[in-house]
Amino acid sequence: MVWLIILSIILATANNAILHGQSNNSLKKIFLFNFFVSFVWIVILLLLSAHKLELSKETLFYGMGYGVLQGMFLFFKMQAMATGPIGITTLLGNCSLILSTICGVVFWNESVNLWQILGVVLLAFALIFCTKFARDKRPQKMWIFYVLGFFVVAGAVGVYIKAFSLAVPQKTDSVFIISAVFMTFLYLILFFIVPRGKNTKNYLSKKDWIAAIACGIVSCSYNRLNSILTANISSIIFYPVFNGATILASTLCGYLFFKEKLSKRQISGLVLGIIALALISDCLSRGGVSEPA
Repeated sequence: MVWLIILSIILATANNAILHGQSNNSLKKIFLFNFFVSFVWIVILLLLSAHKLELSKETLFYGMGYGVLQGMFLFFKMQAMATGPIGITTLLGNCSLILSTICGVVFWNESVNLWQILGVVLLAFALIFCTKFARDKRPQKMWIFYVLGFFVVAGAVGVYIKAFSLAVPQKTDSVFIISAVFMTFLYLILFFIVPRGKNTKNYLSKKDWIAAIACGIVSCSYNRLNSILTANISSIIFYPVFNGATILASTLCGYLFFKEKLSKRQISGLVLGIIALALISDCLSRGGVSEPA
């Protein structure tokens, strides 16, 4: 299991790095990129779970809803990774478990202990530290918008997975396949209806094709791995390890391959954020909320 966790962390970090490299793309090109990422998901999921496919009103309903949310998640995550620092963006996206925790308490009567409340407080300070940029290196306004969307939609995805896992137990594979198909068609429709930008390339280069295929493979693979790992490892162990290691690995990746430098304040925020996520994640071990990454 240890090697599977390490593999999942490597794949998640690789996915973040690929998305980080997709900057300065037109909206039309972004939708086409995500169309091929979604198509790769369909191929992999059908190969793995085609024998479990079950079409019903429930699976179609939850699959279409999850497809919309997952499509929004891929869009906001891609844009947030492309326009901002990879390590800090990863941390802010993972902070979405706060929303999942709150929804768990409100809708499923899950309890919250003192350590989790402390974790939320520490996370607030971590976010302040991490988002404190030097005057000459202020974040792009669009990054703030995209990372906020990444945070909100990631939390919504986690809650939605919880909802349909309770409503259609033993049928989640069918929901995932249906959602991937629906998401693919959604991106294809968006590609055709969005007008062509002026003086922009609206097609994928050979490099983009390779990146889209690679992104589809690694993102689908680590999500499937995580579904196996969370079924066999206590969430109170898995989520802090996976989230913390992915944040650190993504930060290191940004430093080594993208020459990103963080201030001492931001590094302190990252460390504090990892500790806070470890404290908050105890709620996941009892609530069973699955977090996207």
